[in-house]
Amino acid sequence: MIAPMLVRSFALLCVLVGPALARPPTELSSVPLKRSLTEELQQRARESRAKLKACYLRSPASKRGAPAVRIVLRVEVNAAGRVTRVEVNASRGGDRRLGECLRGVAAGWRVLPRDAPEAAELPLIFSAAGT
Repeated sequence: MIAPMLVRSFALLCVLVGPALARPPTELSSVPLKRSLTEELQQRARESRAKLKACYLRSPASKRGAPAVRIVLRVEVNAAGRVTRVEVNASRGGDRRLGECLRGVAAGWRVLPRDAPEAAELPLIFSAAGT
């Protein structure tokens, strides 16, 4: 008498649990990996390369014949991943117009949500040859 009852309980357990066990495991590639803010900003810069280049080409810095212009953007993002502030540090050859244009491009970037607000620096180098 106990044996048939045990078999029915086991069968019921298999029916209830079976579909959950039958699901394929989540593939590692479908799980988003958290990247550093610097890596995400580098990706946004690669995606915005044409806009960044246009900023340089419209600026007087591109017409001076300088071998290279080095700009460092300090980008702050909130926890939602929105850019809240962009500071421009033209350490070599930049000008105000170029800085304002680059700030405008970076202000539109979005990154993955963060645990808390973050900031990172992104160096950019422009040259007449490679821009």
